[in-house]
Amino acid sequence: MKLLKVLSTALIVLWLVSPLSAADLDVKVTPQVVQMGAFYNGTRVRIEFLGEPDAKPVLIIRGSEAKEVFNLKGRAGPIWVNTGKVSISGVPSLYLAISPQAVNEFLQPEAIEKYQLDLAALKKQIRIEPQEMDRDIIRVNYLQLKTEESSYRFVSNAPLTMGEPGVDGVLYGIDFEWPKKAPPGKYEVVVYESRNGSVVRERHAPLEAARVGFPALMASLASSRAGLYGLMAVILAMLAGFGMDSLVAALRRKRKPAPAPGSAGAASPHRKHSPVPSH
Repeated sequence: MKLLKVLSTALIVLWLVSPLSAADLDVKVTPQVVQMGAFYNGTRVRIEFLGEPDAKPVLIIRGSEAKEVFNLKGRAGPIWVNTGKVSISGVPSLYLAISPQAVNEFLQPEAIEKYQLDLAALKKQIRIEPQEMDRDIIRVNYLQLKTEESSYRFVSNAPLTMGEPGVDGVLYGIDFEWPKKAPPGKYEVVVYESRNGSVVRERHAPLEAARVGFPALMASLASSRAGLYGLMAVILAMLAGFGMDSLVAALRRKRKPAPAPGSAGAASPHRKHSPVPSH
């Protein structure tokens, strides 16, 4: 009985510490929560998953759908003015597509459009209101804006690591830089496994970006206690101003040139003072 208990305990421990098993085929995300503290400047995220040795993976990170409102510009004589507003929805707030090579090199166009794996597929999902404002130029400009902000990013040469083939398949891994400007929120990680030009399996995993420390405190105050948040913002601005003044004053004192030897107010180390003759 003792031997049986020991073996059972060992099997449970091995099951718990196993990084990834073929039974569940889950996607492992490291870290699962991107912590955005006071000195946050982006981080690296690693995705691991089991797949067939000849698989072609595509990794997608999607944010929740968000509705955005923009001013519509129009020309009135020699100047540009706001002529109205246009709202855009139907697409995710964040979209990262990562693959070891361009998706059109190993996927059929039907699969790319079905799973929205390129900008052309995303462009078709954009909804514009009012409908009379639905123009191709607005769609193009919106996608260009998202690309310049790095909110939409396509990486087609990501380094893909592969483990040794085993009974359960091959352990794949992809590392990438998490966008610095990605807002706090919950994101979805999707791994599409493809073969022969088609997607044969997809798996999902959550990923979260959250404020921690002082940024989290300020965000909480801004939403729950606006008065205290405003007071703290004023105090921090004053402290920052005093700090800058002190720094500038210290730099000026440091750069102030010393009096030249022999000039007024400076004693020359080589001058000997003769005694005053007495009468």
